[in-house]
Amino acid sequence: MAPDLPADSDVVERCLAAVNALASYHFRERLGGRGGQNS
Repeated sequence: MAPDLPADSDVVERCLAAVNALASYHFRERLGGRGGQNS
């Protein structure tokens, strides 16, 4: 991957946002106790 990509920071931010959303979803499922323990 070229380090001079103009959308580099945008991609990183998108990745972080996606990971955050996924983590939030998993956390909610775990707190709800709706079978969120199946790893």
